[in-house]
Amino acid sequence: MLLEEGNIMAEKMTRRTFMKGAAAAAAAISLSGVLVGCGGGSAAADEVKLGAYTVKLYSANTHAEVQGTGGSSYKITAKADITFDKNAGGTFQELPCKGMFTGKIDTVSLNTDKPTGSLKMSNFAVLNWFMSKATVDVDMTVPDAETYQKIADGTPVEVTVKINNIEGTLYIVQSGKEFHVVNTDPGTAN
Repeated sequence: MLLEEGNIMAEKMTRRTFMKGAAAAAAAISLSGVLVGCGGGSAAADEVKLGAYTVKLYSANTHAEVQGTGGSSYKITAKADITFDKNAGGTFQELPCKGMFTGKIDTVSLNTDKPTGSLKMSNFAVLNWFMSKATVDVDMTVPDAETYQKIADGTPVEVTVKINNIEGTLYIVQSGKEFHVVNTDPGTAN
């Protein structure tokens, strides 16, 4: 309802008018959050984006346990941060860890020992403070000494990460005594 006061028109605020304005404002805010989520940034060198998830691999290392009985074992270990995008629409997901990380050196497949079980992730506004990020240990067994030596010789470990049927690849490369994780294929040593 419009009231004319001199040359100034004023709108009388009724409950209905207020509710319509509040609904329009809420819709605009909601849509702006969706549009911000579409912007997407590029992943850092040690990360891969998989839909609404970003996976960062770090603290990579190798371990050899040589036993006198000939029962040696060789491992590649790392940590992974899995982050659920807060702007991807509020949802709750349970992600199975089996098959999430697979590795190979050249054509030799590695056996993934960790992570196991499942991860419960959420980006609902109330839950995202403690359920939008998870850190897991990644352990892979190298089948033999020859393949293990390839890592020290500069052959990258290709780690495929798969979440919600979206795959990405990270590479663990040894340089001297340090290990680096990159998201572009560094090639192999000659």
